[in-house]
Order: sequence, then C-alpha cells, then structure tokens
Amino acid sequence: MQLLNSAGNGNGNTVLIERLFDRSKDQFFTCFVSGTFDGGTVTLEISPNGGTTWFQTGVSLTAAGAQNVEFRANAVRGVVSGGGASVSINMLLI
Repeated sequence: MQLLNSAGNGNGNTVLIERLFDRSKDQFFTCFVSGTFDGGTVTLEISPNGGTTWFQTGVSLTAAGAQNVEFRANAVRGVVSGGGASVSINMLLI
C-alpha cells in the first residue's frame, strides 16, 4: 500500500485496511520510508474507526529506512511533520 507519494508536511490520505485484509486478525507489515526529509519526521498512524480517531504506532522515522509493525485496525495513514520547504516523503506498507 502506498501511503505517501512525494508528500510534504501534513496528513496523508486514509487507506482503509478492512477492504484489503481481515481486521479480526493482527496484520504484520514492513513500513518503508524514503525521500528528502529536510528535517521532517514521518509517523505511521492507525485508526480503529475508519479515520475518526488516530493513534501512533511507534513507527517514526527522521531518515530513510524500514521498520516492522504489527497492528489491528481498519485504517492507516502516514503523517509528515516538521519538514522544510523541500520535504518530499514516500511511505510504502507491505
């Protein structure tokens, strides 16, 4: 799932997990983040109620990298914060 594509500061689009996976079971993913950070931080957030309420997963990167994450939720998004004018982040969850 592509969560962010050349994204600047702000919240990424909500991706509904329930359409792709069985929400009654935990899901294991690897989160890949790349791009130009320009001082920014990228955080992975999950929602149990389709995007009304968001919670951080503990995945928070300030440089390109990958991190494994396991969660049970029905929506997910990436959030970019604190980046300068040239911030451009990609986030992929597989």
